[in-house]
Amino acid sequence: MEKQCVVCGATYESKMPWAKYCSNRCSCAAKKSRNPERYRSYGNAYYKANKASVRACSRKWKKANLDKHNLHCHKYRARKRQGDAQGCSDWADLMVNPLVGKPCFYCGDFESGYHIDHHIPISKGGPHEPWNLRVACPRCNMSKSQKLPRTTFCEELFYV
Repeated sequence: MEKQCVVCGATYESKMPWAKYCSNRCSCAAKKSRNPERYRSYGNAYYKANKASVRACSRKWKKANLDKHNLHCHKYRARKRQGDAQGCSDWADLMVNPLVGKPCFYCGDFESGYHIDHHIPISKGGPHEPWNLRVACPRCNMSKSQKLPRTTFCEELFYV
């Protein structure tokens, strides 16, 4: 019986009428798309347990694929520049002015200094626009890093 793969659209032969995928790779991709948080937590746990080897592998990949790495960095910088830089800098100057006295957006701390944080990170497709900027204390901004605010970042900050 000839069928079409649900994930990649390739045609394949199957003797089983319930088969939906042409390969194990497509089956795994479908599982990951149905429950991305579960598989992301596996990746995070692996990274925490094997941080040195993961970083060494990343450095090795970067050396072998320098053009791809440079292209990624170039696209990141271009996305960051796409917004109205003047409007953002004016907003940032106002928000970090010590006379304004704004608390950290995430934890409410007034005392520990300020960073300007992109609420939706640029690496996740967030724009460099004034509405996407938040005042954050250094601890919250550094721990949030490139995470989306509604994912593990808020759980680490507020529920631990």
